[in-house]
This record gives sequence, structure tokens and C-alpha cells, in this order.
Amino acid sequence: MVETELTFFEVQSERGAGQATELRQAHLGNAPLQPSTRGMEPARLKAAFGDRLVFNGCIDSHHVLIDGTPDRVRRVTRETLDIMKPGGGCIVSASHDHILEETPVENVLAMFDTARDFGHYR
Repeated sequence: MVETELTFFEVQSERGAGQATELRQAHLGNAPLQPSTRGMEPARLKAAFGDRLVFNGCIDSHHVLIDGTPDRVRRVTRETLDIMKPGGGCIVSASHDHILEETPVENVLAMFDTARDFGHYR
């Protein structure tokens, strides 16, 4: 299996009275969105690129899935879906390529159950 890297560059340009951000280059691949990483805020990325990219990840592997409670995981997963689901292009999952082994099973189930209950498209 060949892994590819997802990269994109934001280009700031003057357009009228304000600035606009545009997607300049994209390589197809799979890189999970890591919400605790500077510059990877889900709401900002969804607003800027949501009509052109599919995002996966978005649920913080360390601060939410490993260190959180099932209630916190459900709350964060629901909030993430509210941001990322409109218009499509959202695959909710852990913010790493896989669920880390130290993640409590209860938290994994809380994320999956919330995604099942609130993440489907009609």
C-alpha cells in the first residue's frame, strides 16, 4: 500500500475590502484532522475548505478520547458533528490514523455511538 500525504497551502490575497483564503494545492491522501494542533481548528477549516475537501479525524485522541470521560467524548463528538457535518465531507474518527491502545473502551464506544446517532446523512 502506498501512503500519500495531504497538504494544502492557504494563500492570502486582497480581494475588494477584505482578504480571502483559497486552496492553492492539494495532494490526494488521508491525513486526519487534529483539532488540538494550531491551524487545524475544525470550524475554520470547514468554513475555508469544506466545499472542496473531505475531513476525517476531528476527535482529539489524547485530550478527549484518552483523558476524557464518556460524557465528554459524547459532547465533543456531537459538537464536532454540528460543525463538520453540514454540507457533507465529514468522517468522524480519532485524530490519529488509528485509535490508540491506551484509549478506554468506554470512550471509543461513546464516540462511535454518538457518531451513529447524530452523524448520518438523510
